[in-house]
Amino acid sequence: MNIIILFTKQDLITAIRNGDDSRENSVVVTLDGKIKVIPIEKAQENCDNYAVRHETFGAGNDYVGFEASRDMSHIDCTFDNLDKAWKTHVETGETSVYADGWYEG
Repeated sequence: MNIIILFTKQDLITAIRNGDDSRENSVVVTLDGKIKVIPIEKAQENCDNYAVRHETFGAGNDYVGFEASRDMSHIDCTFDNLDKAWKTHVETGETSVYADGWYEG
Protein backbone atom coordinates (compact mmCIF):
# COMPACT_ATOMS: atom_id res chain seq x y z
CA MET A 1 0.00 0.00 0.00
CA ASN A 2 1.35 3.42 -0.98
CA ILE A 3 0.65 5.66 2.02
CA ILE A 4 0.61 9.41 1.50
CA ILE A 5 2.18 11.47 4.27
CA LEU A 6 0.35 14.78 4.53
CA PHE A 7 2.85 16.53 6.79
CA THR A 8 6.47 17.54 6.34
CA LYS A 9 9.48 17.88 8.58
CA GLN A 10 9.16 21.65 8.15
CA ASP A 11 5.60 21.44 9.52
CA LEU A 12 7.02 19.73 12.61
CA ILE A 13 9.79 22.31 12.99
CA THR A 14 7.24 25.13 12.85
CA ALA A 15 4.94 23.45 15.39
CA ILE A 16 7.85 22.74 17.77
CA ARG A 17 9.15 26.31 17.39
CA ASN A 18 5.75 27.75 18.33
CA GLY A 19 5.31 25.45 21.36
CA ASP A 20 5.22 26.67 24.94
CA ASP A 21 7.88 24.87 26.99
CA SER A 22 6.43 26.14 30.26
CA ARG A 23 3.71 23.45 30.10
CA GLU A 24 3.47 19.75 29.31
CA ASN A 25 2.79 19.24 25.61
CA SER A 26 2.08 16.55 23.09
CA VAL A 27 2.71 16.66 19.37
CA VAL A 28 -0.38 15.39 17.58
CA VAL A 29 -1.32 14.75 13.99
CA THR A 30 -4.93 15.65 13.23
CA LEU A 31 -7.19 13.34 11.27
CA ASP A 32 -6.54 15.49 8.19
CA GLY A 33 -2.75 15.23 8.59
CA LYS A 34 -1.78 18.51 10.27
CA ILE A 35 0.89 18.60 12.99
CA LYS A 36 0.16 20.57 16.16
CA VAL A 37 1.76 21.00 19.57
CA ILE A 38 -1.00 21.10 22.18
CA PRO A 39 -1.26 20.94 25.97
CA ILE A 40 -1.30 17.32 27.12
CA GLU A 41 -4.70 17.77 28.78
CA LYS A 42 -6.26 18.66 25.43
CA ALA A 43 -4.63 15.64 23.75
CA GLN A 44 -5.96 13.30 26.43
CA GLU A 45 -9.48 14.74 26.53
CA ASN A 46 -10.00 14.69 22.77
CA CYS A 47 -7.92 11.69 21.78
CA ASP A 48 -10.31 10.47 19.05
CA ASN A 49 -9.85 13.79 17.25
CA TYR A 50 -6.22 12.93 16.52
CA ALA A 51 -4.74 10.29 14.25
CA VAL A 52 -1.46 10.30 16.21
CA ARG A 53 -0.34 11.44 19.65
CA HIS A 54 3.36 11.61 20.47
CA GLU A 55 4.67 10.93 23.94
CA THR A 56 4.43 13.83 26.39
CA PHE A 57 7.09 16.52 26.35
CA GLY A 58 7.53 17.59 29.96
CA ALA A 59 7.49 21.26 30.89
CA GLY A 60 10.91 22.87 30.99
CA ASN A 61 12.69 20.03 29.17
CA ASP A 62 13.34 22.09 26.03
CA TYR A 63 11.48 19.70 23.72
CA VAL A 64 9.45 22.59 22.33
CA GLY A 65 10.35 26.20 21.63
CA PHE A 66 12.88 27.94 19.41
CA GLU A 67 15.98 26.01 20.51
CA ALA A 68 14.17 22.67 20.26
CA SER A 69 13.18 23.50 16.69
CA ARG A 70 16.88 23.75 15.80
CA ASP A 71 17.81 20.37 17.35
CA MET A 72 17.76 18.18 14.25
CA SER A 73 18.32 14.95 16.21
CA HIS A 74 15.15 15.71 18.16
CA ILE A 75 13.26 16.75 15.02
CA ASP A 76 14.38 13.69 13.04
CA CYS A 77 13.45 11.27 15.83
CA THR A 78 10.07 12.89 16.46
CA PHE A 79 9.29 13.02 12.75
CA ASP A 80 10.19 9.34 12.31
CA ASN A 81 7.93 8.41 15.23
CA LEU A 82 5.05 10.44 13.80
CA ASP A 83 5.60 8.99 10.34
CA LYS A 84 5.42 5.38 11.61
CA ALA A 85 2.33 6.08 13.72
CA TRP A 86 0.62 7.90 10.81
CA LYS A 87 1.15 4.85 8.62
CA THR A 88 -0.47 2.69 11.31
CA HIS A 89 -3.41 5.09 11.44
CA VAL A 90 -3.88 4.99 7.66
CA GLU A 91 -3.60 1.19 7.50
CA THR A 92 -5.91 0.45 10.44
CA GLY A 93 -8.14 3.50 10.89
CA GLU A 94 -7.15 3.56 14.56
CA THR A 95 -7.14 7.00 16.18
CA SER A 96 -4.76 8.38 18.79
CA VAL A 97 -1.99 6.01 17.68
CA TYR A 98 0.71 6.48 20.30
CA ALA A 99 4.13 7.45 18.96
CA ASP A 100 7.19 7.40 21.14
CA GLY A 101 10.87 6.78 20.88
CA TRP A 102 14.24 7.42 22.32
CA TYR A 103 17.22 8.99 20.64
CA GLU A 104 20.72 10.06 21.47
CA GLY A 105 20.88 13.83 21.18
